[in-house]
Amino acid sequence: MKLRSNLGFLGNTNDKIISVQLPGTNGKTLKIKPEEYGEFISFLRYLNKTNKSKKRLSATQEEYLQFLESHNLVYKKVDLKQENNPRLLNFVNNFMDTTDRYLFSDKVKNKVAVIIGLGTLGTSMLYYLIQMGVTNFVLIDGDKVEHKNLSHQHYYTEKDIGKYKVEALKNRLLDNHSLNIKTESNYLSDKKQLDNLVANKDKKNTYVFCAFDNLGSQLLQIVREINDIYTTYIAGYNRKLVFATIVSNSFLEDYEEEVKDYDVIKDNSGMGFLGDLTALLMLRLWLQKMLSKLDYGWDYLEYSLFDNESSIFSHYLTNKKLNINDKTFFFKFVLDSHLNNLYSQYLLSGNEDNIEEIKAISENFNLDIEEINTTVDEFRSKRDSLHIAYSGKDMNIKHFYNEIMPNIIMSSKLAQNLDNCLKKVESETVSLVNKKKKKVRDKYVKQLSNLKRQLPCLASLVREINNRVTAKHLL
Repeated sequence: MKLRSNLGFLGNTNDKIISVQLPGTNGKTLKIKPEEYGEFISFLRYLNKTNKSKKRLSATQEEYLQFLESHNLVYKKVDLKQENNPRLLNFVNNFMDTTDRYLFSDKVKNKVAVIIGLGTLGTSMLYYLIQMGVTNFVLIDGDKVEHKNLSHQHYYTEKDIGKYKVEALKNRLLDNHSLNIKTESNYLSDKKQLDNLVANKDKKNTYVFCAFDNLGSQLLQIVREINDIYTTYIAGYNRKLVFATIVSNSFLEDYEEEVKDYDVIKDNSGMGFLGDLTALLMLRLWLQKMLSKLDYGWDYLEYSLFDNESSIFSHYLTNKKLNINDKTFFFKFVLDSHLNNLYSQYLLSGNEDNIEEIKAISENFNLDIEEINTTVDEFRSKRDSLHIAYSGKDMNIKHFYNEIMPNIIMSSKLAQNLDNCLKKVESETVSLVNKKKKKVRDKYVKQLSNLKRQLPCLASLVREINNRVTAKHLL
């Protein structure tokens, strides 16, 4: 028996209250106020010992134990000496309400992960699946290791150059891990090739992760056939975003429709960190299959890392194909984020279509956002009242920022100050969408005061620009 200390027991020595995250609740906290704080804390420390000696518990300690067991705060059976990945067990048990510490690891050890393509994304996926306790792998790639792979792909070293990637990986991994690895050093050419590498008894427990560079027509057909038998994932990245999806017929049809009319000419610009980010999204989709508490019905995830418009206003992970009945989740992570984006577009462009869509959403979901327009109009009025005299013309700051500033010379410090201030003002305004609701009235008031404090800052910057801007020839 051991305390589930991975949940984090936090005792406040002033008010004598102990807080702990309840397992399997995604963040709910239990507050405990024992009659004897010191005695209870001492008992928790005793339960958390890895080498504690068995002793007869007092009547009070028995009561403490019954209370902890009733809230799933102790593991019934543990064998810490046999654990080779305790951090994994601690992590996954934050999301599980079972007292069986090894339920997840016992489940995962029977799974088989097939990774097709062992480049930037594929080696990242391999790296994270090993962290998650997967021990059975099928690795497929016809490439050999090149010097350019060493900077951006996990595991490879100079000694591997010229060797098949799958063989180099197998040798490296078996030096450090107890794994079962099958390899195929030819490119995937048909479904039968994969079937020969996966035993019939393992097919229902096999997950295929597609990590190849380009999904051409031949591979598209192979993926379609694979997906009929195996749960299949595809992920990738471009200059703006990373994405991952659970393969479906609709995805394949849409993709085929999109690419059939294009000839593509490009060099690989995939950095190692893009492979890591993409692999993490694919891993998150796979975790839905392993941990029911993390199953939100997602089938597509993307994250925009370099898209300026979206990164200023929202850092939410985006799920485009949500299929879930949890209204709390929908309102918090989907609808509010969408409203924020609509307001940000409206503030930047002045497009009234954005406001009309917001009104339609408000009516459809019975949202109380009537007063937001007043706040936005107030901000726009103050922002647009800030003018700058440039090249004999009087113009408002928004026009100057969007149309003129890119073509003039000013000190880098001044330009950065202006840029940061404008972005903060816009961002503060957009975030008011969520703060206006009554249940977060205090946050709304604070947010509004932050916004108003930015306006004098912006005005002073305009005065400074008037004094310092130097024009260059404009065509």
